[in-house]
Amino acid sequence: MRNAVLHDLTKELDAATLADLLGYSNKAMNIHAARSGVPMGSYPAIGPGET
Repeated sequence: MRNAVLHDLTKELDAATLADLLGYSNKAMNIHAARSGVPMGSYPAIGPGET
């Protein structure tokens, strides 16, 4: 159930924003985005301090 909700959320907001809001890692949210079929969902998000 939780995975289905995360997949739906990645269709509404970008993975980096969701990771910050929900306390997940960018990597985990990118995986959810890719699995839900979001265009470029598998691209890594670069946030503050992740250069």
